[in-house]
Amino acid sequence: FQRSQEFAEGSPFRLLAEGRWWGPDLFRQKYGNKETIHRIELGALLDADLLEAAENEWIVFENGHWGKLTTLEEAAGKPIARISLVTFSGMEIEGWNEANHMKLLLTPTSNTPFKVKAEELFSSIRVRSGKQISCTLDKQCLILRVGDWVLKSGSRWKVLRKPEDKESFLSGKWVGEMFVLEQIANRQGQKAIVGHVFNPGRTQAALIDLPVVDRKSTARRNETADKGKGKVR
Repeated sequence: FQRSQEFAEGSPFRLLAEGRWWGPDLFRQKYGNKETIHRIELGALLDADLLEAAENEWIVFENGHWGKLTTLEEAAGKPIARISLVTFSGMEIEGWNEANHMKLLLTPTSNTPFKVKAEELFSSIRVRSGKQISCTLDKQCLILRVGDWVLKSGSRWKVLRKPEDKESFLSGKWVGEMFVLEQIANRQGQKAIVGHVFNPGRTQAALIDLPVVDRKSTARRNETADKGKGKVR
């Protein structure tokens, strides 16, 4: 494998060799086209390009950027590359520049673990039906249906139900944390909401499995307990 220092500063393959591989797009894998698409950042941190590519998919360097390639005929005379192999330890990339062939290795970029405390994120959950709940999400009141995508943009959460809105998120036009309500479970009379929250990069996800507290039952239990305490005097 060739190291980034072996390529001239600012050259296409140095840019690729210095790329930051964040891992597969977990959201697209689960809710999109089910294909494993890897997310690679290229360039300076504050002005990086996001390259999304699947294993064995061709990419081409033109107009100062790496991007998708439809057919090899379109890339005549231009630098091209493809992800040849992905393992836990690294991503192997093969590249060609006219008659030259090269191999690069990107190691996984270390992520800060994405942790979510469900009981702090959600409150005041009420099951309205087998497919619908009302809740407070980050202090914002929402009515959600099973299957809803809820995007956090800035400090507000927005339910994405229109196909064009979902496509804007999948394509990367809209970015932010995403929650998907997958199920309203019923376990021996105890209801719970089940879903996943994805980080803005969509390369990490946290499971949400939160029991729904029945306020009436809790109130009745407290009332019974209070009456019991009164008898013990």
